[in-house]
Amino acid sequence: NLDGVASATFTARKNQWVFLFDFLYVAFEDTFYEGSLLQATPRLEGRIFELAGTYQSASIKQLHVIAGLRRQDIDVELNFLSSTPQAAVDWVDPFVGVIYVPSLTDNWSLSLRGDIGGFGIESDSAVNAEAMLRYQFGKTFSLKFGYRYLKVKFEDSSFVYDIGLDGFLFGLGIKF
Repeated sequence: NLDGVASATFTARKNQWVFLFDFLYVAFEDTFYEGSLLQATPRLEGRIFELAGTYQSASIKQLHVIAGLRRQDIDVELNFLSSTPQAAVDWVDPFVGVIYVPSLTDNWSLSLRGDIGGFGIESDSAVNAEAMLRYQFGKTFSLKFGYRYLKVKFEDSSFVYDIGLDGFLFGLGIKF
């Protein structure tokens, strides 16, 4: 039922500081009671942008503290009984967390990230968790494979968004 997912991450490092930009696009559509008079087709399309900074602890080299802003832009529609009501909402929330990056071997490393956000400022709550395994081949390229879970609860006077997005990720890292 997943129509598509796209993700891109940009990271810049200087000493113990890291600047991070992350983009995630997801589209989901499903059909219920297909072929009947009650056929319903909900569709969700979302874009999530993160802008954050991390600081690497001098005493624990593998531990980074992360803080930033996460913007979510969500569009939903429901095709039901010859009508298509639509809603769109976007919000920006702060988040804080940690990233733990132990080296496993010269070429293999693990990245474990957890953060929480929302705090009732815009969304009620947001929980993000990610585990990535990276293989570095050469000085320039790496392959990444992992899993991400993002749970967000947002509610205003006309819109309720209480959803969990999770799944496997893979990608190519380029260092320059």
